[in-house]
Amino acid sequence: MLEENVKDCIIVPSSASSVILCTVKIICDAAHIISNVEAKWPGSVHDARIYRESNLSNRLQRGEFDGLLLGDRGYPCQPRLLTPYPDPEPGPQQNFNRAHCRTRARVEMTIHC
Repeated sequence: MLEENVKDCIIVPSSASSVILCTVKIICDAAHIISNVEAKWPGSVHDARIYRESNLSNRLQRGEFDGLLLGDRGYPCQPRLLTPYPDPEPGPQQNFNRAHCRTRARVEMTIHC
């Protein structure tokens, strides 16, 4: 299972006075191995749009990869992109959300945020 996370980053060129804000999409596995990075979007672009327009999203939809991505609530739940239940009921849905959160935390640990 792969986890996806989109993070805002600030790039400050050493010879410029302006600050560039960009959004970076990072995908890693449970062993913290990064398999995909995309850093071409302005900071104002929504995470779901970055994923929707990514090459990886298109390839997953065509069935070129066997696997699942975990995304946060900012993404739409899709057959290959699992998101937490918005209002989980006690029992299986809450258990899923807890497991989802623990697994997605791998991305945070990978990029040390």
